[in-house]
Amino acid sequence: MSIVYGHESNQSADSDDDYIRLARVATNELVHATSPGVYLVELIPALRYAPSWVPFKRKAAEWRRHADAMVDTPLADVKQQRVSS
Repeated sequence: MSIVYGHESNQSADSDDDYIRLARVATNELVHATSPGVYLVELIPALRYAPSWVPFKRKAAEWRRHADAMVDTPLADVKQQRVSS
């Protein structure tokens, strides 16, 4: 984090750093999503085209928001620091 974003963080297990929390949430969701056999869509590929209200699609959208936040939040903070300095 310090090399890319200039952010020093405490990476201990009880850290309340927002960047570390975002990374942990996104990583846990990635592990869950890539576990074999968790979702029926793996067996029936046509379910990829199901409407967005289907539970696994809603969950995937939530995971996407978290993954995007993990990347976009530190970048936005660096951009804000650059503008303000």
